[in-house]
Amino acid sequence: MKLVSLSSTIPSFRSMTFKPGFNVILGEPKEKGTSRSHNLGKSTALRILEFVMFSGSGGFLDKVKERFPDSEFIVSYLDGTEQKTFARGFRRRANGSQKEVKTSIDYDYFFRFQNEFDLDNGFRKPEFLGSDLTWKPRIVGLLGFNQELLVAKLTLNREVDELDKIIKVVRQTGVTATSHGEEISRLEKEKTEIVASLQGLKLFRSDLTNIAVVVDGLDSALSKLKPTLYEVQSDIRRIESSLSRLHDVTFDSHQVERVFNEVGLYFEKQIKKSIEELNSFYTQVYSSRRSILNERLKAKRTELEQLQQQSTKLDDERAQLLSQLSNAESITQYTELHNQLVSIERRLALLSRDIISENVTELEAELSSKQTKSFEATATLSRHLDENRMKFDKINSIYGQIMLRVMRIEASIWIEKKSTGNIDLVLRSFRNGVETEELKGDTAKRISAAAIDIAIRCIQNDDRGFLAHDGVIDDVDANTAEEFVKVVKELLVAYDFQYVMTGLKDRVPPNVANDDIIIQLHDYENEGLLLGFRY
Repeated sequence: MKLVSLSSTIPSFRSMTFKPGFNVILGEPKEKGTSRSHNLGKSTALRILEFVMFSGSGGFLDKVKERFPDSEFIVSYLDGTEQKTFARGFRRRANGSQKEVKTSIDYDYFFRFQNEFDLDNGFRKPEFLGSDLTWKPRIVGLLGFNQELLVAKLTLNREVDELDKIIKVVRQTGVTATSHGEEISRLEKEKTEIVASLQGLKLFRSDLTNIAVVVDGLDSALSKLKPTLYEVQSDIRRIESSLSRLHDVTFDSHQVERVFNEVGLYFEKQIKKSIEELNSFYTQVYSSRRSILNERLKAKRTELEQLQQQSTKLDDERAQLLSQLSNAESITQYTELHNQLVSIERRLALLSRDIISENVTELEAELSSKQTKSFEATATLSRHLDENRMKFDKINSIYGQIMLRVMRIEASIWIEKKSTGNIDLVLRSFRNGVETEELKGDTAKRISAAAIDIAIRCIQNDDRGFLAHDGVIDDVDANTAEEFVKVVKELLVAYDFQYVMTGLKDRVPPNVANDDIIIQLHDYENEGLLLGFRY
């Protein structure tokens, strides 16, 4: 899937057409220096692509939404050899309409923005919030392993921890067989009152620091929703793949009939069924399987639509809060009420399990069973990581080549098995066989993060897709930038992927040709900005 163009119904929007290979969105600010917050629209262009194609949050376009509420952004792309168009605006999409472009690969990982390069661990982006379960399996899958094995292991770890905590609570509190009905009713009443208080707050606009405090809960909820959306989308792709394979299966009745007749010559008495009955049996089996898969697909699509509606609702609530933010006193009140609400919901979750009806012995037996399954899952995962390294080794090799050529550092990706059965993704550097600290430098971390993305894209490229990097070489020296561009251009030809990067005019190396630049943005006048106006 390669990008073809990005446009908008906003009259002043500066459309762009992408090339199949190397693409640069260039920016030239009036003010030179170390500041990189130029607001020319370089990053915005990539975020619009993510917003339109992959249901990204549109919060960064709130000011645009106020000015052009009926506008849309349109992305054209190649799906194989077929050119398709996908659009998204600010209005709620109709029920049943396609919410995002369907892909076989998780494109969340193929957009990396300016604040996602200088990381101690190039794998875990700032948006990957929550426990390992919410992000690590996705990366393991991209590295060429079966991510479901890690999901199973981490899920069991979580269930074991939860059961252990419940058993401790029961023992420590000495819970007796008394109904929690009164306490649940009281907490539900408190929750209703707090929600009403939150809805009644009249908040106005405040500074960015306070805004961050108020919307933090919604931002967190949106981030936590993403992995669930991804899992459901993955289930849908697997079911669609199974259905596709069913269509490819053919039953050669003539061949079976020939064998059937030959066998009948020698075992006539033992042959009880006719060829017609076998044909009927085959048809029923595959018809039933196709029917079951279609039912599952329908249910998953319904679940996906509900999750997307939930995401849209959270996004709308966030935008509403941003438009109503007020003074510090209101913000403090909001924070206190929000914390109370979280505390009450946690308590209700525990009580709703009705732990007093569960015998501690039974809980301990369940815990023991889960621990046994967890040990088995650890062994299965460990064997899989040892025996299925073909794709990973290729990715690791390309990563090492990039780091050696661009940074003159011998570096590699390591998968470390932990005593808990979990794994860590670790980057290591060596010189003359001795481990070094060279990957801790700012430039090394930046290039390393980009190298991870590029190496994965080279091997995980069944869709002949694209990769987008925002400002990757803005803060590196000229020689490093030039070698990086040279390596990327070679790899995208060798592995047939599309590369899009943003950069500043005074920082791009000479091997970025004029033909590579698909648009040049500047702030000398409004017409030079992506949207044609400042916001």
